[in-house]
Amino acid sequence: MRALFGVKVRDTQIGFKMMKKTIFERMNLTTDSMFIDAELLIRAQRAGYKITELGVEYLGNPSRKSSVTFGDVLKIAWDLVKYKIRG
Repeated sequence: MRALFGVKVRDTQIGFKMMKKTIFERMNLTTDSMFIDAELLIRAQRAGYKITELGVEYLGNPSRKSSVTFGDVLKIAWDLVKYKIRG
């Protein structure tokens, strides 16, 4: 995300994001895949909002099995390409 979009965040995929509701409503998110976390950060940064990243301790999935499917990966990749083209 840093190389493609200039997002100055180390981990775009951690699920927890905190912001004022009014800011979120202005984002006009279009993605319907797991790329939505990155889209939110890209749009917020481009809009000039201050983004602060805090460390969290991630304990992982106790079953050690990912819930992400190959189809999910393809959808994320497609959404990334579409977003890069649209800007």
